[in-house]
Amino acid sequence: MKKSLLFSTLLFILVLLIALSTATFAWFSASNVVNLSSISFTADTDSREGDLSISWDSNVNDSFHLEFASPADNNALIPALIPSVLPELGVTTYEQFASSCITSAQINLESGAVYQIDGEQVAPYLCRSPFDYEQTEFYVYNKNQSVAQNVTLEFRTSGDLADKIRIAVFVDGVFEGILCSDPEGIHYGEITAGEPVSSTPSDTSVLYVRDSVLFTLDALTSVSVSLAVWFDGVSVGDADISKEAVLSDLVFKGYYVA
Repeated sequence: MKKSLLFSTLLFILVLLIALSTATFAWFSASNVVNLSSISFTADTDSREGDLSISWDSNVNDSFHLEFASPADNNALIPALIPSVLPELGVTTYEQFASSCITSAQINLESGAVYQIDGEQVAPYLCRSPFDYEQTEFYVYNKNQSVAQNVTLEFRTSGDLADKIRIAVFVDGVFEGILCSDPEGIHYGEITAGEPVSSTPSDTSVLYVRDSVLFTLDALTSVSVSLAVWFDGVSVGDADISKEAVLSDLVFKGYYVA
């Protein structure tokens, strides 16, 4: 059946500016942590008549604007990491995913890049509420009283590190895909000191496919959404210090289920 497109809600991140700082010398081969220079999130809607709303409050269903806390305000860091195992779509929880993530410090040698140390557990950064830093979930609500909606997600990245930023999307606490502009996808696997970086496998099967259905909302129902952010620990290096990545135009769109 033909589905009608409803530009219901626009989750618009005006600026997501993530820069590698020179404050930590050789951050990648030493601490393997990315410092933030600045970061700002906002969410808005392109239609006040739309049937989707977004809010930090599960009891609010008429909000068309959402803001996220700035990690820099809380001295938060965006780590460089890889998951040791691939998350499973529709199955893996955030807790399971975070516990599988490991640092991937490497050192560049003339003979090629090798891992400097064994991988150590590190969690990705979770986007947070500006009102309660402990809150990491926001809510998308279908206000239509009789019609369900399939919801898709669009995004755009820019900047020198645009292809190295990774954002995992969790819906009701369950993994539903990774936003990534690099066609090679994400790297994953165990990390052992002395092993060549080039042997680390990559995967595209867990990437979110643009315009595909992220989740379906029945009439008058909502889901919780959380976003986990990191830099790909294999593809970034010391040469990336002071470069930046910008995530913008993160858009939820609702399509009536005919």
